[in-house]
Amino acid sequence: MIQSPRIFLINCGSETHLSDVALLRDVGFAVPHQYSSWCVKSQPSTWKWCRAIDERDQLITGFAIKIEKSGAIPGGKIAHIERFGRVLHAQPDIDPGYMLQQSTKGIPGLERLVVEIFDEDEARRESIIRSIELAGARRQHLARQYSRTLFVDLRESDEQLLASFDRSTRRDIAATEKHGGFVHPVDGPQYIKRLKSLHDESFQRTGGTPPSVDIDAMMRDAADKQGSVLLGVFWPGKSSPEDLVAFAWARLHGDIVSYDIGASERSEEIGRTPLSYVLLWEIFRWARRRNALWVDLGGVIAADESPDHPLHGISAFKRRFSKDQRTVGAELWFEPLNIFSLMANTNRWLARRFGLLKS
Repeated sequence: MIQSPRIFLINCGSETHLSDVALLRDVGFAVPHQYSSWCVKSQPSTWKWCRAIDERDQLITGFAIKIEKSGAIPGGKIAHIERFGRVLHAQPDIDPGYMLQQSTKGIPGLERLVVEIFDEDEARRESIIRSIELAGARRQHLARQYSRTLFVDLRESDEQLLASFDRSTRRDIAATEKHGGFVHPVDGPQYIKRLKSLHDESFQRTGGTPPSVDIDAMMRDAADKQGSVLLGVFWPGKSSPEDLVAFAWARLHGDIVSYDIGASERSEEIGRTPLSYVLLWEIFRWARRRNALWVDLGGVIAADESPDHPLHGISAFKRRFSKDQRTVGAELWFEPLNIFSLMANTNRWLARRFGLLKS
């Protein structure tokens, strides 16, 4: 029998939120990093924890919502849920769409709730999507989240995983140390601007616009060595903070670790030494120590995409480590029929009509 749980929104970082996350983990659920650590380390005032409670006042499941001010109208809110799905939200006796629809009622001034699905199981993913659509959400065909990724299987030993790569990949993993570089966690406030610089320069090389990244929160989150890892390649002969020449950030979602951000320097001093390979290898080793079964490499373009595509290089790099391609994502929007959503949609239409917005 499908339950209609009660939904309560509370502050992330509260005692109840933290105990809920611990309980879900204790009973075997994989809790995404955004629901456990990131919502506490990254602007906690913008995050709410949504508790789904049954008729016996027992916790069924939960998810975190990021709530931000809208740029469309004063007082309006845009809410965002990441990595919704998998067993955590696909229990046989709950309706995911109902839970999400009920959560919109607890956010005053809500214009839009964006729900990003992440689930590698096709049948389960499509069942969740159907439930959400029946609750009134619309599926977006130009989703901002990646829908296709590569998985790396961690259920074998380091030696077996390394042996599964071709000779050139193994050589590129070893190249950094061979040329004097070494891998170490990135810590210390002197590296904050350096991390941002490396991140932005990597996007500029491909002609892309760098997304906003909360570097301070990223470093705080990685400092406890539990929910995420921030690793850097440091180069001999350079003074701090320029000795950091590459970095990678990965996050733990229970049984999956996601490779989220990576960037590296291009310079004559480093030459053609590949820097990202050893970082990804060390992420695999960290993920195994955190008892993850898989690494999600964070999105790829189609294998037959044109070499001129700006993401061709990073996708080719990721395919050096895995051929296990999975479809994982979808994006759906709830837009409540209230004065805020109506005014926001009207303002956006007017802006497009008069050329102030491109889409």
